[in-house]
Amino acid sequence: MSRLSEAKGIIECITLLERLQKEGFTAHLHLAGSIEPDARKHIEAAIKKHGEKIILHGFVSGAEKDSFFREIDFFLFPTRYHNETQGIVNLEAMSFGVPVIAFDRCCIGSDAEGGGGLAIPPTDDYVEAAAAFISDAMSTMREKRALARERFDYLLNHSSREIDELIGEL
Repeated sequence: MSRLSEAKGIIECITLLERLQKEGFTAHLHLAGSIEPDARKHIEAAIKKHGEKIILHGFVSGAEKDSFFREIDFFLFPTRYHNETQGIVNLEAMSFGVPVIAFDRCCIGSDAEGGGGLAIPPTDDYVEAAAAFISDAMSTMREKRALARERFDYLLNHSSREIDELIGEL
């Protein structure tokens, strides 16, 4: 799990929680990962304001990480990190059937949208787009979760074939 920071989108995640609550959702924000100093003040303020609606998991690995992914409906990845690549954590979420809602950076977009999630252009309003997507997706969650898992399986099999071909050529 990545560190929670402003560049990785903690402000957008908190703002999305607030937006969903205003729209009548009983939303919770599960946060996993170490907390960077720039994110701590935002998280502490949000906990004071929203209390039990924010669940801090801290650093997770192994069974704790599996449990985290089983608890969430969507994986939020509004990264603005300038060197972002694929985001392995997105693939981990999808392996548990969790759709990803992310900024479309590098190949994150094709992974997310192909898996029942949403890829948002980095110039768009993440909170606006994610809130609309979540509102629409709640009635088709079973399908969205199945698509996420199917996309993960496809990407895994595709990568395995490519590795086998590369080894064969060597």
